[in-house]
Amino acid sequence: VLQKRVRNFGQLQSMLEIASAEGISNAIASEFFARCRSLATTTHFAHLSTDSYSEHQALATFYEEIITEVDKFCEAYIGLYGKFITLPPIQAQMQLAVDAIIEFRDWITKNRSLITDDSSLQNIIDDSVELCNTTIYKLQKLK
Repeated sequence: VLQKRVRNFGQLQSMLEIASAEGISNAIASEFFARCRSLATTTHFAHLSTDSYSEHQALATFYEEIITEVDKFCEAYIGLYGKFITLPPIQAQMQLAVDAIIEFRDWITKNRSLITDDSSLQNIIDDSVELCNTTIYKLQKLK
């Protein structure tokens, strides 16, 4: 009986570890969504306030495409894992658009392994990082 309880406790512990990991994944994935939406707003404001045509165009492409990427990510994530448990209250920050994009890209680099190990979702994350990198290039190098 004791061995059976220990085995069941081990199974329970494994199930709790999995549930905890899934909860962390869900929280980080929902934060990815919220950060994308916030960044889209920040870059949209910057797009409307710049005097530079090249910056205006680069930011327009960015805020339109990041919304598409995050929507694609969320639908695929929910299809695999279910709905987000919560959505964090992240607000748009008034900062230089390029700084906001760099900060977002760096956050992705730091947290991407916590979101999921599913390759289809990682590919969408890769597309978001690529969009950040090309927009950073356009904002920093093309005047």
